[in-house]
Amino acid sequence: MHGYEMMKALEEKSGGFYSPSPGSVYPTLQMLEDGGYVTSKETDGKKVYSITDAGRALLAERRKNEEAPFGPPWMRGFGRGHRPSPEMQALRSEAMEVMRLFAIAGRMAFQNPEQLSKLRAVIERTRKDLTDMIYSEGSQSAGTGQQATPTGGEASEGPTVEQA
Repeated sequence: MHGYEMMKALEEKSGGFYSPSPGSVYPTLQMLEDGGYVTSKETDGKKVYSITDAGRALLAERRKNEEAPFGPPWMRGFGRGHRPSPEMQALRSEAMEVMRLFAIAGRMAFQNPEQLSKLRAVIERTRKDLTDMIYSEGSQSAGTGQQATPTGGEASEGPTVEQA
């Protein structure tokens, strides 16, 4: 497929959560072509890319070493035979289900203003709950005795922005 088709496919596969830009896709395709993992040819005025045998081998190796090659580290396997703890596996499953439900609710909400309002409230409540959990009055920054701030720094006195 050509680059624009790839961008659309990635966006659809992520449920709209990731929308790659030409500035990230085309340099990556060029790097993959330079490495012999894809080839390109001009078809109907468009550069069409195809995966090579070397590219398939690279994908197979990555799939073998990682459960999920994309996403935050806590959502991936630890690679090379290591597996996350049962607690992390459960958290990963729950997070993936939340993302799936969010994508469905998001699609529904675009057609219904009342649903959009409800979805926004769910997101705001979740953000607040997570912020409170991370930056609560009782949380301490890595053993320093100082409170963590929302930017990851330390505040020596007074409440953080979220606590004010």
